[in-house]
Amino acid sequence: MELMSRAVRYLAAVAFSAAAFGCSGQVAHAEGSGILVVDPPTGSLESVLTVSTVGPCERGVTLVVYGSGKGIDPATADNLVGNTSLGKLEPTYTHSHTVPLMSTLANYFQSAMGKAPKGSYDLVLACRDRTDFTDLQTFQATLEIDKDGNYRAVGESAQPIEQALADAGLDITPGIPEQVRALAADPLLGDGTSDLDSASAVAATEPQAASSDTMDPARIALILAGVLLLIGAGWFWFRQGRKSA
Repeated sequence: MELMSRAVRYLAAVAFSAAAFGCSGQVAHAEGSGILVVDPPTGSLESVLTVSTVGPCERGVTLVVYGSGKGIDPATADNLVGNTSLGKLEPTYTHSHTVPLMSTLANYFQSAMGKAPKGSYDLVLACRDRTDFTDLQTFQATLEIDKDGNYRAVGESAQPIEQALADAGLDITPGIPEQVRALAADPLLGDGTSDLDSASAVAATEPQAASSDTMDPARIALILAGVLLLIGAGWFWFRQGRKSA
């Protein structure tokens, strides 16, 4: 029993060390936010909205859209588009993702807060990995909401996406962001090129970005550390068994 207890304690320490090592390579929060354009820029909370990013997701393979402000806990509130793959989006411009929201703001705020909002709230589009809740990159729009249930996008978020892209120095070229093309070409991450068939002929004939076969160095190190620690645990158990014999 003492041998088993010592082995269990050792394996628990191994697991804790590996977990701590793996977490050290993760990004806890996105650094800064890009511009999120809201269309239409004014309207009722019952309106059907579309949001567009000024710039593409350069990190992650999926996206979510959620609200942020007084009375909302993003950790428990639903989001407005589900966990959507970048490859499932209809192509618009090579430096933007355009996302139709699946729920009205009225329904979202009622679900998230249990009441109608009033004042300033942020609408956030976050780029994420498929099975991770970490925001790797964000785009943000600020909405002013009045007591009558009407909203107004503030600042650059209220202008047309074409103007926002031009102001940011980005080309206004119809097609698919390079990141999405590379994602579709990657058999481990992509959802298949069939999702991108509606792209423009120019974008469809351009050479696809080469997908990387190189695994994240932090993950490689984590795997190697885990293997070595498990070998050490097995050797420790074996030595203790021989001593007790």
